[in-house]
Amino acid sequence: MAQTTRISAPILDTDRAALLAIRDMGDYSPLNMAYSTAALQELEVALTAAEQEETRARRALDIARDRAVETSRRFHDAMLGAKAQVVAQYGNDSLAVEAIGLTRKSERRRPVRRRAMMAD
Repeated sequence: MAQTTRISAPILDTDRAALLAIRDMGDYSPLNMAYSTAALQELEVALTAAEQEETRARRALDIARDRAVETSRRFHDAMLGAKAQVVAQYGNDSLAVEAIGLTRKSERRRPVRRRAMMAD
């Protein structure tokens, strides 16, 4: 089962520094070739490529999110203007006003007068 917790950047920096030190060792010859200098360098190159891909994806997500926010704001503002145009064209007590989700003037609740409470 693969572990899904992310290794922190300081730990990866330490690992990269250790790889540089291993590369400088002229006589490094591990018994397990999975830990050879070439294998370790290949993994470090793959890690760097994955990090760069993640950075590009984050940037693309930020751009897409900003575009969606801007477009939603423009759409909402346009709909507010369109609703104002419906009220202007059909009147504030028409069925068209109700059709677009607003309350007709005749349907609004009238304010109720409250009697002043008398102190005893």
